[in-house]
Amino acid sequence: MKDRRTTKTTTKPDWLYFPDSGAGGTESVPVAAGATLLYLLAGRRILRKTGFYGAVVAVVMFIIAFCFSAVRPPVEAIVMSEAATVKSAPDAAARDAFILYEGTKVQIVSTLGVWSEIEIADGNKGWIASAAIETIH
Repeated sequence: MKDRRTTKTTTKPDWLYFPDSGAGGTESVPVAAGATLLYLLAGRRILRKTGFYGAVVAVVMFIIAFCFSAVRPPVEAIVMSEAATVKSAPDAAARDAFILYEGTKVQIVSTLGVWSEIEIADGNKGWIASAAIETIH
């Protein structure tokens, strides 16, 4: 069978899209923790100042990234498999919710590993294997 997947073309650079985890900016948390430790444990004044301002900047970056992750645009996809089973949970052993056929347009709500939570036009939601769909931009 011929592979119908195409290369991803985007209108925006990839760095403008935030992770689907819903907790954007989590990489700034260890930076803030390290800077706070530097502030608390450093004996020299310059290191304490560096730690303090580093922690402030990391917390501000976390707040900004978290706010941006909440306002990301909806991601749409097309079912590429001939028939794809949509599950009630992100697990292969979960109950089958419904079946979607090739060419059906869906909206991706979130992703978890190899599973994508989707919503179709009639409001039904479920989990589908990410390999069965292709995102469109």
